[in-house]
Amino acid sequence: MEIRYATISKTGRRHNNEDAYKIIDMPQNNRFMGIVCDGMGGHSFGETASETVCNTISDFWKKHV
Repeated sequence: MEIRYATISKTGRRHNNEDAYKIIDMPQNNRFMGIVCDGMGGHSFGETASETVCNTISDFWKKHV
């Protein structure tokens, strides 16, 4: 299966982008997953929170699919 995708994310009024995304392709299982985690609206370490959630979901899915 061939999946084509594109991503776009805007920083907005802040100086850094807190959003995170990940695309996981598992051709051996004929599956893929896209994860999008929004930041925390300028709260401290919002980028760390969204990246952590993105990675945790990704790791769980890879182990249990």
